[in-house]
Amino acid sequence: MDKKLSNYLDIVRVTASFAVLFQHLSMYNNNVYAFFSNYGHPAVMGFFILSGYVIAFVADQREKTFNIYLKHRFARLYSVMVVAWILTIVLDLSGSLLINPNTYAGAIPTDNILIRIISHFFFLQQSWLVSIQFFSNQPLWSLAYEFWYYILFGLITLYKGKYKLALIAISCLIMGPVILIYGTIWFAGSYLYKIHQQETNITPALASFIFLLSIPAIFSYPYWNHYLLPENLGEYGKLSFRTLLDDIIFASLILINLYSFKYTNFSFSLVTPVIRFFSGIAFSLYVFHFPLIFFFKATLTRYFELSDRSLFFILTFLIILTVYLLSFISERKKKVYYQLLESLENRIFRRKKTD
Repeated sequence: MDKKLSNYLDIVRVTASFAVLFQHLSMYNNNVYAFFSNYGHPAVMGFFILSGYVIAFVADQREKTFNIYLKHRFARLYSVMVVAWILTIVLDLSGSLLINPNTYAGAIPTDNILIRIISHFFFLQQSWLVSIQFFSNQPLWSLAYEFWYYILFGLITLYKGKYKLALIAISCLIMGPVILIYGTIWFAGSYLYKIHQQETNITPALASFIFLLSIPAIFSYPYWNHYLLPENLGEYGKLSFRTLLDDIIFASLILINLYSFKYTNFSFSLVTPVIRFFSGIAFSLYVFHFPLIFFFKATLTRYFELSDRSLFFILTFLIILTVYLLSFISERKKKVYYQLLESLENRIFRRKKTD
């Protein structure tokens, strides 16, 4: 992947991460920055597209066998998720029991604890019509989508075994209709990668025009989408057809933006060092920030009298600092997890051969 495009994908990833962070900060700080409350969920659609694009790239250029691909995907997810699960439990218990219970009122589901832990460990928390929250950490819902898109993409593109169709069918049955439907957005990102590998006749001038036009369309979309879509399109369980159509339209704007950027002459090289730093912790920021918001807010509001504005900025600083420090035992340890998976694989297959 060329550096210009890779850098821009990082910019989009970082922007989406902060959109989610700021939305949740505004929700729990009396909507001081209510402007951001419109961008959190759409940002997840941006994550889906970026994920599909990057996974298509690594499967094409690096992880060319299903075995290697699967170990890399598991290492990527579990290196961060194990830390996220432990962090969420520790912070929620200490914050709600010892520091400031009022902050956590109604935020932590206490029923069926074992089911909640097991479902998240196997990424089943969003299968079919269930929606199982892991303590206070609401944003982990989207990781179930990501996990099953990884599996499905690997089975479709890389798996060569005779049970290919059966495994695809089983995966689809496990994930259920909602994850499958939203897979159109994720797989659109992977298809965009293929489009970018083909020759095109689009000129830099036209690409620049489309790219520049797409930016205000994306950032203003939450303010004009209600003119485009009716309020009630029906619901089926947790699936809102109005939200689905809304997400598809927003994702289409992101796709247009990414497609056109590749053919422009724009470069954001001046911000590369900053973007690389935040991109390196973007995944951790997404999965760690919610319990950190609760814990730090519980602590600060108990011991200090702060304005909502001050609280917002202090929380932002503390969360970014904590996520950066935690990245040394999460995202930066992907190789360790990969080696553990290889070691486990070797032991299992060696034992089978011995038997």
